[in-house]
Amino acid sequence: MRKILVLTFAVSFTFVCASQMAFSWGSATHAFIADQLKKRAGPYNLDEIYGAIAPDVFNYMFGYPHQPYLHDETHNNFMKLWNSVKWGYEKPTAYGFVCHNDDWGADSTAHNSSLILIPGEGYVVTKSNILLSMLEGIFISLGLDPYGADYDICLEICHHLVEAAVDILIKDADPMVGEKIVTSADRPNEILHSLLIKAYAWDFYVGKGLSSLDEAVGIITITEIGFRNETVTYGEALMMDYPLDILGISQQLAYLASVAYGITIDPDDVFNILMATMSICASDYLGEILETIDYVDKQMKEHKINKKAH
Repeated sequence: MRKILVLTFAVSFTFVCASQMAFSWGSATHAFIADQLKKRAGPYNLDEIYGAIAPDVFNYMFGYPHQPYLHDETHNNFMKLWNSVKWGYEKPTAYGFVCHNDDWGADSTAHNSSLILIPGEGYVVTKSNILLSMLEGIFISLGLDPYGADYDICLEICHHLVEAAVDILIKDADPMVGEKIVTSADRPNEILHSLLIKAYAWDFYVGKGLSSLDEAVGIITITEIGFRNETVTYGEALMMDYPLDILGISQQLAYLASVAYGITIDPDDVFNILMATMSICASDYLGEILETIDYVDKQMKEHKINKKAH
């Protein structure tokens, strides 16, 4: 079995689970949505898939003081990247990037308003609340107060479990989704690097008082390299057959729990929790995702986001 570990890089921060309430879709779900939105095949579609995953590039900069700013830039100021497009070959990557957004893109149904469950509450939010009630005893055994001082942390952990559960379940709709993630992330990265730098480096440098523009460019570059490598690792876990795929994701989640929250939990226990999480999403996750695809397609057209390269 492949060794499933989140990579640590020789920079001033570690790429792990950021402590903020995101309630987004996971990488495989975004890859599936982008793949279904495609009208072009081949390399352009791969660029679109990785572009759709890439807005989460700054999510995992644990301990870095400007992480919330960078996360907000990619999720709420996503049009900066679209407006940075100069050449036709950059459009598929930028199209995927924009379709991810939290305002009216794919993440809006996870975070803000489900299309099939509770109006005004995202699908992942609803499922995380259900899971929190199921895991109350486990959280208490880990020394956490799930409905008191540690509520936000416990709910955030439930969010990551729901995100991972839907990513695994999406393999039923597309058994090749893990391979598509790996292939898209393995492609040369000059397009996304260039767009991220053009869109965000100057404002990051000026707005956060960095020592130089080169520092901003360097942080964006090394973060994207690390994120790309982690994306490959995650896709490789999803490429495994059952139950090794779930075990691989469970190992990742156990590692992140340890580093991000100081929680020590056996991967086998995470495996059982993840299986339970999948059970509460299995009956309706695909309906939500299919509705999300139709919704995002309409929104992209209404906002005049054209993914066709010149």
